[in-house]
Amino acid sequence: MTLDEVRARLRKEYAPYAGVRGVGIRAWCRQHGLANSHVSEFLSGKRWPSSELLEVLGLEWEIVEKKRR
Repeated sequence: MTLDEVRARLRKEYAPYAGVRGVGIRAWCRQHGLANSHVSEFLSGKRWPSSELLEVLGLEWEIVEKKRR
């Protein structure tokens, strides 16, 4: 899964919170105990996703050997 696919999954996850007091992403972050600033920076491409964010999304980092062509 690419980082763009993770961002799309995150947007899909917090979409139901739109219109909730706290403007969507803030309310979603509060609900899951995540730092709003970190999540916003990840969405804008300024930062990698944290382990906590990946955990909430049901994902984890995995380092694999690159396949040779």
